[in-house]
Amino acid sequence: MLLLKTERCELVKLKPKDFYDIKKIYLNEAVRKYLGGTWKEEDIRLCIFST
Repeated sequence: MLLLKTERCELVKLKPKDFYDIKKIYLNEAVRKYLGGTWKEEDIRLCIFST
């Protein structure tokens, strides 16, 4: 489902197949250093698929 589209970007609703890639971001300590730290896998799943 397309949520927003501009000339250079498309935002789409996340799908279950996206979970692995999203999880890598949320578990990466360097990425999450200034964003509140890493998350538990179940919390990631609940957050991205509960809406």
